[in-house]
Amino acid sequence: MKWLVARIAANTVLRGENARNRIARWSQWFPRTPTVDDSRFQTASDPYPRHWRAFPAEWPAFDPADPAVKEGLAAALDGMPDRWRDVAIARDIRHLSPAEVSEQLGISLHQQRAMLNRARAIVRASLAQFFAARSDNR
Repeated sequence: MKWLVARIAANTVLRGENARNRIARWSQWFPRTPTVDDSRFQTASDPYPRHWRAFPAEWPAFDPADPAVKEGLAAALDGMPDRWRDVAIARDIRHLSPAEVSEQLGISLHQQRAMLNRARAIVRASLAQFFAARSDNR
């Protein structure tokens, strides 16, 4: 048994990993992108750096029971990594606390928060595209 633990530790060191940065492996499949495109914010040379250039367009009122909206949400959830989807569902649908989600998934609070932010950004972008396409068709 000691040889197994030693082998795991050696492999972890050889891969340049530790228990705190296992999530960093995602970056090879999903490159880091800001949750909102930086071009939407003012730069350091503008009067109000890091503030919105223009506020995002308001979404129209919609019926959550609308099958098209449900399909759009399902497509957004299907398009993200499993762990991100698990975190988003646990936090936003099942209304679990961050500590409960972290414990259930075996991740740190920081990792859970980062996954939640990315998952919400994917859903937000998907819904924005959905509403833009819907308003173009009307």
